[in-house]
Amino acid sequence: MQKGKVTEEELLQQKVELLKRLVSKGFSRAKIEALMGFLKLYVRFGKRENDVKFDEAIELLLNKPKETMGIVEFVLERERRLGEKRGLAKGEKKGVGKGIETQKQHFVNTLLAETDFDDAKIASLADVSVETVQKLRNQAK
Repeated sequence: MQKGKVTEEELLQQKVELLKRLVSKGFSRAKIEALMGFLKLYVRFGKRENDVKFDEAIELLLNKPKETMGIVEFVLERERRLGEKRGLAKGEKKGVGKGIETQKQHFVNTLLAETDFDDAKIASLADVSVETVQKLRNQAK
């Protein structure tokens, strides 16, 4: 620019093209703003009006709403979200089941330690199998 090889209009166009590439590559808004701020300070325009145009381009491109999804993208995004919900529900159900099993085992262990009930009676009270009671009785020994 100092040697007059690049006009101000070309420089503006190059800066805007760089901005567009950064946006299209998915850089975060914060990174783009930091890079553009550096570029504005390091490679200056001679005319104030080009600074204004460049600032407007930054605002326009960074606040641009995302393009609407096509039907394929919409269906894929919907399936991804449903899959996440199903996974969470399955995980919650599994976690609740584990919690109930842990409580039952604790109850069986308490009955084994504090009563003289037979295995069938403890299994009935704790809603577990006789084999589970026998297994826990052997572990307690």
